[in-house]
Amino acid sequence: MKWTALCLVATAALLSAACFGVDDGPEGPCGFDGCQGSCAETPGCVLKGIGGDAGLDGADSASECGSDGCQGSCASLPRCAKVTYDATACTGKSYEALVGLKLARVVDYLELRDEVNPEDIKGGTGGPSQVYSRVVTSEGEICKTASDVAACTEAVGAVRLARAKASWIVQHPAGIYIPASHMYLVYTQGDTIGVVSNKTELDALVGSVDNVKEAALYVTLHLGHSLDCTRPNAHITTTGYDILSLSGSNCGSGISENHDFVSLAGKADTLATTLVTPGTPCP
Repeated sequence: MKWTALCLVATAALLSAACFGVDDGPEGPCGFDGCQGSCAETPGCVLKGIGGDAGLDGADSASECGSDGCQGSCASLPRCAKVTYDATACTGKSYEALVGLKLARVVDYLELRDEVNPEDIKGGTGGPSQVYSRVVTSEGEICKTASDVAACTEAVGAVRLARAKASWIVQHPAGIYIPASHMYLVYTQGDTIGVVSNKTELDALVGSVDNVKEAALYVTLHLGHSLDCTRPNAHITTTGYDILSLSGSNCGSGISENHDFVSLAGKADTLATTLVTPGTPCP
């Protein structure tokens, strides 16, 4: 038979909804709980804690996994692990992305860059040809061992990636006319000027993930999350690092708290997400 869309409103604290699929068949592609198949990653399913591989756990009701999706045999799922955050990836009360890294590649200088291309403005008709670029933070001495320091420094300043879209792109939800940020790393070593703009290049730069600082770099660049430096936000395990992060915005989707995990090999995943501050309409 043909199913119509059906939504289950989550608790008031979560202020979200999980929707059943619309499809022929007795269950539809989303299953009885609305969180199977392609629906498993929808916000409502993630926030209720029954997304991903939990679902109904082979039962014909959600009772086997419980209201939080972590009861019964679901309790052993990675996202259900109870983590005590007892370390921090921050420096004092601030997050300094490039401090404390133990890189596999030796560099004289490393910077994190944020670029905005005016032509990316949503709803716009184009803009100035000049890409706005700024250095968010840096470590080391630029072009320290270059044969021509002045020429090297000028070449570093001329690097631009926003037009090529070869970077980590951070969308800003606070209005349709705010362009995305293009984030990437630039380094110098001797006469070499290198750019790190994707996970493969980040893996080569970092090598094995040796500490919470490097794990946090994957969380902030690759996953696009931020850190709350007012409390412990990391936990070290034998296989990697649990990181407590934030994502979203007060404008739009709201702010969510994430349980991220970064393996020693640099595989970064979000295991669980909980909405902590509901969003408001964007201007």
